[in-house]
Amino acid sequence: IEHCRFVCEKMRSEFLRNHKYMHGSMFVILVVHLQRGMDSSFSFDYDSQWHFVFLDSVEPSVEMNSMPPLGKMLNMPLIDVVSNLDFALMLRNVFRNSLSRLIYPHSRKPDDLQRQIHSILKFLQDEDFVLMVRNWILHIMRETPKNVRNASEGTVGQDRNWFASIAGAAHELALAGTFRAALHTYIAVLVGSLLTVLLAHADRNGGLALLADPNKRELWLTLSKASLTSELSTRLHNEAVTATSEPATAQHEVGTDASTQARPFASRFPTSWFVSKTIDGWRHIVEALPS
Repeated sequence: IEHCRFVCEKMRSEFLRNHKYMHGSMFVILVVHLQRGMDSSFSFDYDSQWHFVFLDSVEPSVEMNSMPPLGKMLNMPLIDVVSNLDFALMLRNVFRNSLSRLIYPHSRKPDDLQRQIHSILKFLQDEDFVLMVRNWILHIMRETPKNVRNASEGTVGQDRNWFASIAGAAHELALAGTFRAALHTYIAVLVGSLLTVLLAHADRNGGLALLADPNKRELWLTLSKASLTSELSTRLHNEAVTATSEPATAQHEVGTDASTQARPFASRFPTSWFVSKTIDGWRHIVEALPS
């Protein structure tokens, strides 16, 4: 590269010396393919007459759930990147992996999983359900500290250096093909992990299937939204914090209130466990009231 620069500048100087009264410009473009994993460093910042740009890929940009261009994305906090995604499309891409990471307290047949996949595909066409999932994921990103031991580092969503670990991960970059694709994979894993936690919470006692009942839909959405931010959902909050930094293979158990695993309990009322705990919390107050 240094030799090429020298030759170019020498030829330019000779041209200007021999053609003092000629006007015009000529541009020289050097394309350097830097292989990943090489330790050699290259300096491109020669002087004001030379400029350089980094090309992540020379192929046409692939649409990735409304992700912004790479240059813009590297100057945005993580929550801004996630909030601008086409959430319905992103959830359709990751929900199968999320389902595979759920551990149920009882054995399930292949037909059960097939029915569940068809049900969730319908749920993902429900704007209110998608909005509920989106708002909760963004809420977790706003509230979860990046470093529990150092609150000054801000939250997961505020992190502007979220891509640093990916930039140095040679294996992940090689699998993804481009840096932008590797960042997309990182965000897909984050959203998928949080979706896994939410599904494990929503399907407690088989409650997720109740969303398909038109007569219970509004009640399901109202109570589920309330349970997502309730202090009674301690397990949900703890697992959500863990999900912001867990690998794509981490699993989560689906809750149950059955007395034995041999006979799984199937709720007929949306988030019945949440309603029951809420009533129990008010019982001592009601019992203390004068008769």
